Formats: sequence, structure tokens, C-alpha cells
Amino acid sequence: MSRPQCMAWGATAVVLLVSRAAGVAPLRLRRRPDGWLVTVSPYVYVYDVILFSFIVSVGVAGLILDLNAEPSRAVRMRTPTKRILWIADFGVVLLTALVGAYEGPFRMNSMIRYLNELQKINTIINIQSSASTEKKRTIVLVSIMFGFLLVTVLDIWTIMVDVIRYGRDRFIACLYMSFGYSYMAMIFLKSQFVVGALAVHSTLKNLNDVLETETIIQGAAFGINDNFAMNKKNRIYPSNISTNVNCISYSDYLKSHPNKKSHETVRRLALSFSNICYVVTSVTKCHENSLLLLIATFAIHLVIIPYYISLALRMYFYSQIILFKEICYSPVCR
Repeated sequence: MSRPQCMAWGATAVVLLVSRAAGVAPLRLRRRPDGWLVTVSPYVYVYDVILFSFIVSVGVAGLILDLNAEPSRAVRMRTPTKRILWIADFGVVLLTALVGAYEGPFRMNSMIRYLNELQKINTIINIQSSASTEKKRTIVLVSIMFGFLLVTVLDIWTIMVDVIRYGRDRFIACLYMSFGYSYMAMIFLKSQFVVGALAVHSTLKNLNDVLETETIIQGAAFGINDNFAMNKKNRIYPSNISTNVNCISYSDYLKSHPNKKSHETVRRLALSFSNICYVVTSVTKCHENSLLLLIATFAIHLVIIPYYISLALRMYFYSQIILFKEICYSPVCR
């Protein structure tokens, strides 16, 4: 049985390529003139499982060592509050990355299927994706991922500087680098959902545009315009137009307006809207586990970020007070 495959280009292809390199997309991508041919690779999946099993093991080892270290030597858990927050944050991020790696084939197979469905819908309604739109999305997504990468590198750098300056355990700090890798893997998982949702949004927008155009055509065929619709809403009817719009049945309309192209468009629209409902359900099932863990991460960060901001502000004001006292009690001031 052949594996499912699809064509990817633009932002979707970039996200899948980066995710494959990070280990959260067990794919084989082959270059084609019109994009990338995407299939699931069992060999890449084995590599991803081994990679993230090792990364999680290293992270857990660092967490245990830091938990048992003296407060003066601890890297991330120097106070009881920091200990609780760090264990929660670190655990959820590692779990998200691990789940993303282990469920890779299921997620990628589902993603390939719903991307194929979206391509079929676009083919049915004869809509081509805009190259400029894909380019803008690619630039935005790459910029966001680069921003998160920069934040991760800065976090590792500040931790290492802090370790060197205050003589904390360097080995634990090196083990904690697995957190940065897992955090970026979580960002790539989020990006996979984003490009899938954007693809659904674009297809649905194209469907609505075609539906709006066809509605105008059908309204013109019936002799109904916007002014008539507005007058009907306000209960003001022109004397030369019948207010009984049900007097013409659809079968009578088909007989009197034998426009096969219009009828085929309506049929394709109905089929496409039926398929788009299936696609939305597939997107939800495809990313549900990752999204639940991402929501948990966001909830934890809603607590962690204000705490660290308040702690930084308190330390800043405390340092300013100490500096003011030193100036006041210096020999010059005396």
C-alpha cells in the first residue's frame, strides 16, 4: 500500500522542511518543479524518536541534578517558588516536544490528507493560490521563528553568563540546553497548525468569493438586485416586481435558464463546502494533542511571566536603593 503524499509550496513547505530538520516531522521531501513532494518516512520517524528520547532524558537528568543541588549552586531552582514554576514549565515543554515526535506519523499523515483535500477543492473551483500571498506568509513565519530562536539563544546565553559569574554548576546548565531545543520544537509544532489553518482559511475565502459571484449571477438571472433585496427587508416593494419570490420554483428556473455552466458551478460549490467541513474536522484531530499541551504551556506562562517581571523590577529597584545608600554613605558625601 502506497503512503499518502501531497504537494507543498510556500509557507507550508518551509515549515515542513524546518520541522523535519528539528525532528518533529518524519517526512521525506523531494523537490519538484511546482513545489515539494511530501511523504511520511518511517526511517526519519525512528531517528526522531531516538533524538527526542535522548533530549528528554538529558533534560530530566539536569532537572534532577538541579533539584538536589545546593541553592548557591542551583541554576534554575534557587528558591521554592522558582522550583515549582520551573518544574511545571520545563515538564510541559519537554512533554510537548516528546508527544510531537512520537505522534509524528499520525499527525503528518492527517496533514497530508487534508492538504490533498484542500488542493482538490481549489482544483474543483479552479482557484490558484497567489504567489505574492504565499511569499508574504513565508516571510512572516520565518521572521517569527527566527525571533523565537533568537529569544532561545539569548536565554541560554544569559544562563551561561549567570553560571560563570556566580559560580553555579556548569554541567547542569549544559544539560538545560535541551530545554531550548524542546522549546523550538514546540514552536515548530505550533507553526504546523498555523500553516494548516491558513490553508483552510485561504480555501474557504476562495469558496466564499466564488459563491458571492455566483449569487450575483443567479440574482441577475432571477431579476433580483440589491435594491430589491433592501426594499424587501424594509417592506417597500416596487409596483412592477412581484413580492412573491416563491412563485418561481427552481425546476422552472432550470427549464427557463438552461445554463449548464452555472448549474455545474453550483454543484461544485455544494461539494466543496461539504469537503471543507471534513477538512476542518481533520485539522482539529490532527493537531489536538499538540494544541492541548500548547494551551497548558500558555496557561503556565501566564503565571510565570508576570512573576519574573515583578522579580526583575524588584531587583532593579533594590539595586537602585543600594546604589543610593552607597552614594549617601560614601566619604565624598560625608
